Amino acid sequence: METEEEQVFKRYEIRGFVWRWANAVENQAARTIAAREHADREIQAHYFAVALTNLRTAVWWGRGYCDKVKDGERSKRLTPALDAFDSAVPHARDVRNIGEHFEKYAEGKGDLQEDQREKNKQRRALNLDEIPSSLAIWWDASENTVGVNVLGRRLDVAEGAAAGATLAEVALEALN
Repeated sequence: METEEEQVFKRYEIRGFVWRWANAVENQAARTIAAREHADREIQAHYFAVALTNLRTAVWWGRGYCDKVKDGERSKRLTPALDAFDSAVPHARDVRNIGEHFEKYAEGKGDLQEDQREKNKQRRALNLDEIPSSLAIWWDASENTVGVNVLGRRLDVAEGAAAGATLAEVALEALN
């Protein structure tokens, strides 16, 4: 069993990661939205997805730690915050993973494409249209946001930044 002092220190460590990744989300959102060249926007959006996913991971770690030390009050605040975040940006992790493992997806061998191939087999057995599993990535941009669209998944940068800020605010308070 950890002492109260050890628990405070561990929560402080986790809060540090939450704070770092929250700042990265904010910075990358601004860079992504400000980018005017397609290639620059694509790279910045990938780093945004990485930062957003890492922020969620830091908060998830914090909730897991609170559960481990039986700190239900803190955990009870983090669980709905994570659920709200996941509802706001349900494809953040998938968009990040597709960007990280682009070579597998470009060859049609990505994990999400594997799932799609199984669904296509089932659809063919029922004589339904096949859903293509190619790696088509497209972007939509306005003054206020950039949308990343890939394999039927979408990540809106402005929405992701807002969801990340809310998640970080709750987590930083709960882990204090």
